[in-house]
Amino acid sequence: MSHQDEESGEGISRRRIQSLSDLIFGLALSISALVLVGHQPSNDQQFFFSLALYGFSFLILINVWRIYSRATSALPVETRGITQLNVVLLFCVSAMPYLFNELFATSGDLAQAVSSTFAADISAMFFILAYFTSTLATEEKQLVPKGSLARYKSERNRNLIMGSLFVASILPFFGVTTVISITSGSSTSNITLRHIIWFVGLAFSYALRLFAPPTGTPGAAES
Repeated sequence: MSHQDEESGEGISRRRIQSLSDLIFGLALSISALVLVGHQPSNDQQFFFSLALYGFSFLILINVWRIYSRATSALPVETRGITQLNVVLLFCVSAMPYLFNELFATSGDLAQAVSSTFAADISAMFFILAYFTSTLATEEKQLVPKGSLARYKSERNRNLIMGSLFVASILPFFGVTTVISITSGSSTSNITLRHIIWFVGLAFSYALRLFAPPTGTPGAAES
């Protein structure tokens, strides 16, 4: 077993972190799907809105998992700082299904607080990923091949942009400005500018990925 796979000081082995992270990401995806199953729309508009919101959360989690898995495969995870950030990131991932459920279950002022917290949760994940990828993109640390540095710098920039977009969406104006109202029975779901920013941000992130610098070294991490 390599040095990075061993426990050192207050650190945790890479194998244990990867096992725990896979479990948490898997549970988060499963619970989010169960939330959707438990939410019964009464018209086609609410059905498609619920499906779109679930698709959004699914793509966010998959995107975070891909970046996280790629980063932790190269990061010195036995260091205390990296371990603590791993714990914070996994907490944010585990909290996402609960917040996702509350998006359906709340209304009024509480719904605004929930959607703001949901945005803050996602932004925290992307800022932590930005730190991880920034560490990998530091040439002096020599954690990845030089041919991959541009790729990780591009990844870092995408993570910073995503985190900043979600932070910006927390502003109250975006949460109270309704674009579309969907009525189902006695309840009404509002698509606000905050939701639009989320969807546009996700689409923008995937669009940027298409123009990411190619990996310069064979066998280096892929996007």
